[in-house]
Amino acid sequence: MDINTLSLPELIDLRDRVISLIDVRKIEMREKTAADFHAIAAERGLTLDEVLSLDKRSKFGKKTLRMTSSRVKYRHPDNPDLVWVGSGRKPSWLKEWEESGKSIDLTRVPG
Repeated sequence: MDINTLSLPELIDLRDRVISLIDVRKIEMREKTAADFHAIAAERGLTLDEVLSLDKRSKFGKKTLRMTSSRVKYRHPDNPDLVWVGSGRKPSWLKEWEESGKSIDLTRVPG
């Protein structure tokens, strides 16, 4: 197809069809990529949600996680993954703990 010979309406129609096709291909690529990631996670015995939740812990990576874990001052007694270092905004799990009438001292990590 020689696009130099197309009229303006034909060019506009071609542009619109190309844009629509690009949108369809992006959706297909996103779905294929998601399926690939799910399969990779499953091969390793994980769900994709478990893998992605690692990114939410820290924007600075594992080094910061290691440094933070050594300074933990408060840990939820029933869920040891819920921690607070004692500075910054108090986490919602600790607010709920206190609102239920329990003492923050029950969550303090010795040391």
